[in-house]
Amino acid sequence: MLAPGGRVWFCDDAPGVDARASNPGEAVVDGPTWAHRRTLHDGRTFMIVKLCHAPEALTAWLVTRGWSADIATTGDEFIFGSAGLAATGPAS
Repeated sequence: MLAPGGRVWFCDDAPGVDARASNPGEAVVDGPTWAHRRTLHDGRTFMIVKLCHAPEALTAWLVTRGWSADIATTGDEFIFGSAGLAATGPAS
């Protein structure tokens, strides 16, 4: 739960993660496009959800759901930002 006036902070892969050599996971063969398999250093493997968004698209998506967001990129590798509930609620 987010405290009144609170904000969340996040950082994740930018779009194009599948094309980079630093890709930390692999697509799941015959799986949905969002499914990636990630193997940890200890050998455990997990299926994860990987949805990459451009900053502008994610900001617009959050705004329609009642959030105020400030999102940017580090270049080609990551997006980062913070968001909080907008004072006026969801856009209609």
